[in-house]
Amino acid sequence: MSIKTNFEHILLFISLSCFLIFLGCKRIPATQSETLHYPPFHIEKTNVTAKQYKPNEGTMSEITRTKYKIMYKDQLITFPDALDANADVSGIWKTYFLADAPVPALLVASKYVYIVTEENQSPLITPIANNFSNYASIQWLDADNGQPGPKTQILIGEDSTDCVLKGGNFLLINETTVVRMKDLELFHFIHNTDLSEGYTAYQVVGFSPDHSQIVFMGSKSDELTPTQFIHALIVYDFQTNEAYTLPFDKTQMRLHLPYKADVHWMNTYFNWQPIDSGQYRLTEKEISQSPGWEGYYTENSSYELAPVSKEMHATLARFIIEHLQLEQDAVEAKAFGNLEKFTITYQNIVLDISYVNELNTVSVSSSFMNKGNEESAQALIHELGDAFNEILRKGDYQSLFTSY
Repeated sequence: MSIKTNFEHILLFISLSCFLIFLGCKRIPATQSETLHYPPFHIEKTNVTAKQYKPNEGTMSEITRTKYKIMYKDQLITFPDALDANADVSGIWKTYFLADAPVPALLVASKYVYIVTEENQSPLITPIANNFSNYASIQWLDADNGQPGPKTQILIGEDSTDCVLKGGNFLLINETTVVRMKDLELFHFIHNTDLSEGYTAYQVVGFSPDHSQIVFMGSKSDELTPTQFIHALIVYDFQTNEAYTLPFDKTQMRLHLPYKADVHWMNTYFNWQPIDSGQYRLTEKEISQSPGWEGYYTENSSYELAPVSKEMHATLARFIIEHLQLEQDAVEAKAFGNLEKFTITYQNIVLDISYVNELNTVSVSSSFMNKGNEESAQALIHELGDAFNEILRKGDYQSLFTSY
């Protein structure tokens, strides 16, 4: 065989190897199995690891997914075809043992959710809720001193837990069904805009003292300005499938980001009034003067002040320069259309203090030049934000805030 032919074979092998890597192939995926016993059921978990190519990054990464088999007295339980309906990946995505149920019970989910119990010496599979458009979710309504805990989405991934779910008596599934743990009774309710004056519910905020009403944050387009939204609390009675709304003013109630509203905010401006037969109704409090404004942190770890006048931009920049004792050459002013900003450098950390005229918002954010130093930049942003909030709590600069 000629040298040329050998060389061609080598090139072919290299090309084929690169092509297989590009497809994310791995000869033998790594697996790790575990069996969890919750008689008469047991859960077989298998963690499967394989390599996957990320085209946006041009790199290979290891992806681990847990696969489940649910056994009843050593016999495999087969679930309805609806389990895989509209699912990105077939099979069970997550399994929980319901520790506080009165009988052995499992919650099994993909985008469809089931509860599995035992009846007449056989497994009983009860459909709970589906979520064809989004991922399934679970959330305790009473896990945090009788108030909602964090929402958990059911996603494909690695499960290193013992699959035990506990912490409350009322479990909200897909925001449409409540499971009462003490007797596994199901309450289905409908999110209907006809019941909520056109508002669409999108986040749980609170739970009533009589454990019958869920408070959601809701919004709808303003009829006069369709590009803007108005907000209200929507209260659903999941036992009667009735609802009522409490519209509110974001400025008066100092709500910068409606999706971050929590029970503390709700209790500041609303309260539960007892009515007939031991029931309650949520009402707005009478507050003579709203609390002072403060800055807030966003999901991307920036610190923001809104709604504010343009003067707040220079005021915050001056405060930061003094707080960090910066020299003038550490500050650079820039402007791009409706965006004005000061870029500051402090101990190899670069921050942008920006003002967007159309949004009436001033923000402090990490510059793209902080790559590899993001944690230090975020820590500095929180130091500055906390310090400026202390000034605002004293009543300073409140006149620089406007309205939504």
